[in-house]
This record gives sequence, structure tokens and C-alpha cells, in this order.
Amino acid sequence: MTLLYFLKTGDYKSIQLHVKTGDVRLIEDSNTLAENKELMKFISSWSFVKAEIILSDGVKTTITL
Repeated sequence: MTLLYFLKTGDYKSIQLHVKTGDVRLIEDSNTLAENKELMKFISSWSFVKAEIILSDGVKTTITL
């Protein structure tokens, strides 16, 4: 739920989505995320290893599946 909150509110500096080992996708804006169908598929199916959410104050939150 934490990831969905940040994606919905846009209250983050960036999100590093680790799709698989060695494949990290950077999300810096929720609007551009909506245009990236492949990335939306990974998120909606929860098909990623972890997500690192970096807040504007530099605090990092990690979500591991």
C-alpha cells in the first residue's frame, strides 16, 4: 500500500523499481509513469523485486516483495 500511496500522491523525489537483478527502472514523475505501459504492468502485477522510494528530504523507504 505504501508504494500505491506515493504513486497516487506524487509525494516523492524518485522511485527506483528493481524489476529483476540488474534491471532498475527510475520513476521521477507519476505523469510519465502513466505513459510507460511496460512499467505500469510490472507495478500492477507486483512483478518486481523491490522498490526504493526516495523522498524529497532524502529519506529512503524500501519495499521488498
